[in-house]
Amino acid sequence: MKSLTELRKKVKDNDAKMVQLLKTRMELTEEIGAEKKKSGTGVKDTGVEKEVMENALALANKNELSPAMVEAVMQAVISESCLQQEAVLGKSTKPRDTENANIADFRYLPPPMEFRTSVPLSKKAAGTVKAGRSAIRKILDGRDMRTIVIAGPCSIHDMTQAEEFAEKMAELKKKVDDKFLLVMRVYVEKSRTGKGWTGFLTDPYLDGTGNAQDGINMTRKFLVKLAELGVPTATEFINTATPRYIGDLISWAAIGACSSGSQTHRDMASGLSMPVGFKNGPDGGIGVALGAVESAGQGHTYLGADDSGTIRAFRTKGNKHCHIVLRGGERPNCSEKGIRSAQNAMKAAGLQPGLIVDCSHGNSGKLARNQVKVFKSVMELKAAGNRHIIGAMLESHLNSGNQPLPEVPDISSLRYGVSVTDECIGWKSTERIILEAYDKMK
Repeated sequence: MKSLTELRKKVKDNDAKMVQLLKTRMELTEEIGAEKKKSGTGVKDTGVEKEVMENALALANKNELSPAMVEAVMQAVISESCLQQEAVLGKSTKPRDTENANIADFRYLPPPMEFRTSVPLSKKAAGTVKAGRSAIRKILDGRDMRTIVIAGPCSIHDMTQAEEFAEKMAELKKKVDDKFLLVMRVYVEKSRTGKGWTGFLTDPYLDGTGNAQDGINMTRKFLVKLAELGVPTATEFINTATPRYIGDLISWAAIGACSSGSQTHRDMASGLSMPVGFKNGPDGGIGVALGAVESAGQGHTYLGADDSGTIRAFRTKGNKHCHIVLRGGERPNCSEKGIRSAQNAMKAAGLQPGLIVDCSHGNSGKLARNQVKVFKSVMELKAAGNRHIIGAMLESHLNSGNQPLPEVPDISSLRYGVSVTDECIGWKSTERIILEAYDKMK
C-alpha cells in the first residue's frame, strides 16, 4: 500500500505535467494567433469554441469525470486563449488594468460545486432543509397553523458558541414543535452603512484578511451540523453570489432593509429555492418591500455564476413564497395598527397577507430588552386571532448584550457567547418567552 507521501508526490508530478500541457497549449494558441494575423481572421470563432467544449465534455464522460468541472476548466482555457490571440493581433487594451484601479489583489475562489463536494449534505441534513422549507411554505399558505420563531445571534462570529446555541434550540424544539417552528438565525454576512466587520463568510478570522475560502468552508460545515441536529436555518443574503455556496443548506432567507429595493436582489430571490422575507425600508415604510414581493414573484432573467463558476443567463420561474418582514424604521411598525395596515396593503396588491415581525432593529430601538416586549405583544395578537402573523424574529445569543471587536483582533479577549454586532437577549430570556407564548397560544 502506497504511503500518503508517495501519493502526494504522484499528485505533484501529475500537476507539473498538467501545467506543462497548458503551457504547450498556450504556445499553440499564440501560433494560431499569428496565422490569423496573416490571414486577417478574427479572434472569435464560436463554432470552433463549441466544438472544443463538446470534445472536452465527451472525453469527460468517457473518463467518468465531472462534466461541470471539465467545463469550468475548459471555459477558463478558452477565455485565456482569446486574450492571448488578441495580444498577438495587437487588439488588447493597454494597460489591461484600467478597470481594476482599486483592486488590491485577486484571490482564487473555487467554484460552488467544489465546496458542495467537499462539504456535502448528508441524507439527514437534506431532510431537515427540505422539511423546514416545506413547513414555512405551508404556514404561509395557511395549511400549517404553527408560528415561525427565527432566533439566533445578530451575527455568527464563533462556530463553537453558535453550535452550543443550536443544541439548546434543538432541545427547545422538542418541547414546542406542535405550536412553533423554530428556525435558527445563522447570519454570516453583515450589511454595513459605514465601516465595520462584514461577517464570518468573507472574514472568518475577524481580522480583515478576507479569507472567503475558509469562511465558506467553515460555514458549510456548521450548517450541515445544524441540519443533522434537526434545526432548520435562516440567513440574510447580501452578496448575490452567496446562495450558490450555501443556499442548499438554508430553509428561509431574508433580504435586508437596504437591499429590498435592489433589482439584483429581487431577481436573485425570484430563483431561490426557499421562502424569502423582504424587510421594509430603513424609514419604516413597506412600499419597497411590497414592490419586492411582487417583483420576486415573477420570472426574471439575470446574470450570475452557476455551480461550476461559469457565468450564465438565468431565467427564473418566480418565487411564490416571498413575504414581508416588519422591522420598524424611524419608529416601530409592530403594533396592531401597523401590522394590520401592512396586511391590508398586501391584500390590496393581491398578495398573501402573511408576514413576520422582526422584534429587533427599529421595532426595539436596537435595545435588546425591548425585544421581549415586542415578542410578547406580537404573540398576543397572534393568539387573539391574527392568523396572518406567521412568525417573529429574535436576535438572541447565549448571553445578553453586545461587545465591540478589539482593534487588534484577539478572539480570546472576547466575552463568551456575547454578540459582536447588535445587542441580543440571552438564551434564558429567549427560552422563557417562547415557553410562555407556547402556554398561551391556542
